Amino acid sequence: MRLFLNGVPVGEGTVIPLDEVDKLRLVVDDCIRAPVVSVGDEPVPLRADGYFRWIADEAWVEAAAATHLVGDCDLLAVDPEGQAVRAIVRRQASRITEAQHRFMIEELRRRLGSVADPLGRSRIWASIAPRVPAAAEERALLLLQCFERAAPALRSVAARPLPSLTREEDWRPVSRLAGVRGADIDVRRFRPATAPWPIPRPTHGEIPLRRSAERHDTPENRYAISVVRRLSNAMLAALDDQIGPSTLRGLGHAATELDSWFGSDFWQRLPDGGAPYQSFILRDHPGYHVIAWLGSALGHLSGTTLGVPPALSEAAIPITPWSLNVLYERWIQCLVREWLETRLGALRDPLDFTRAFVWRQGQMRIVLRLDVPYPRRGRELVAPEGKNRPDVAIELWSSADEVKVAVLDVTYSRSRRLHEEKVGYVRTIRNGSQRDPLTNAPRLATRWAAVAFPGAHAGAEEIIGSGVQMFLSVPPSGEGSDLLHRWLDRTIGPEL
Repeated sequence: MRLFLNGVPVGEGTVIPLDEVDKLRLVVDDCIRAPVVSVGDEPVPLRADGYFRWIADEAWVEAAAATHLVGDCDLLAVDPEGQAVRAIVRRQASRITEAQHRFMIEELRRRLGSVADPLGRSRIWASIAPRVPAAAEERALLLLQCFERAAPALRSVAARPLPSLTREEDWRPVSRLAGVRGADIDVRRFRPATAPWPIPRPTHGEIPLRRSAERHDTPENRYAISVVRRLSNAMLAALDDQIGPSTLRGLGHAATELDSWFGSDFWQRLPDGGAPYQSFILRDHPGYHVIAWLGSALGHLSGTTLGVPPALSEAAIPITPWSLNVLYERWIQCLVREWLETRLGALRDPLDFTRAFVWRQGQMRIVLRLDVPYPRRGRELVAPEGKNRPDVAIELWSSADEVKVAVLDVTYSRSRRLHEEKVGYVRTIRNGSQRDPLTNAPRLATRWAAVAFPGAHAGAEEIIGSGVQMFLSVPPSGEGSDLLHRWLDRTIGPEL
């Protein structure tokens, strides 16, 4: 198999410099059956051109579908026998793309302020720059970084858990105090109160002995095992994500280590517990103090921790196909939440790009879902088949069962084929509590569906005959913001 780009042979590991306006004319020669070719993780449609020769579809080459493939884009060609050619297409971004990239960073910086870095994410971004990590990869690396920092403390606490520091009293006759060790004698208290006093050595009456209670079922140990179980579950869940082989091996090793340290019967029988309201052990003991830090760090693994760099700057998040798409999604999500807050009231919850927010207005419940998947089955909203994780979904619940949904998917691409797949949410999201009388399938719940992409100019196109599906050209600019607000005003607005 031989790979050519714009007539130039592509060798393994080569770097091909191009401008954003240059076409991507890809040709695969000496390949009996159709190969698989991708640029920037996006598939390239191919067609046969004689015997053993395959070329990129002319419509894909000439259309604006690949204009967002800028920066360092991985080029991969694999033939049916498994032979592969890997290279990098380094496309210089145009001034328009650079301006949009700068605009989105400034908009997010203004909304988010200075993004805190409690987990040391800057080290991760610096170690793999200029490549921007995907959310799953960054989460896995953060978990490994947290484990490595806490490992000595976890091993120490697992081997020698602190017992309870409370002390128990045992009243003994004065005549039986000889030979008592490991206890404090409170010589200020006697029983009965009429014991002889003051004499140097009383001969009758009782006096209390105070000993440490050797109990390990303490609030601190319950909190420690709950943190360990949260970390272990998070690492096991990350093993199912698409992450690199070295990170995968590191997570597997870390999970095995945790199981070996905390696998004793004592730790396994101990129930989970929350952090004690006041505990100088968590504050002052070196091992337990690190576990308290770990519990706090695990709580920071959501929201702006993922998908947004710790330092919002052009140096921290260079132009790549992935970074442009993430910035575009986050910017649109900010606009939608702000539009809802102007009508329903500001939320106290911090901005989070992977969760749901709820407002109540009279008898109506309004739910904003940002990148939250719908289940395949259930009693409320479901997506039994097809795509189930829109970037933005707005649910209007007028009663327990009646719901109208607006879905907005966001893609930094001009590929019409990709946009047509995204507006398919109008057919996938359904109301699980209601059934179609003919098919007995859950009823459709999506009332409006649109896809936003960065067109050359702000504008909207309705899919003919649909009435509910729209293509929204929302360039990163003030005009794009106004267009998105007008779409929300004409769809969701009259229902609020």
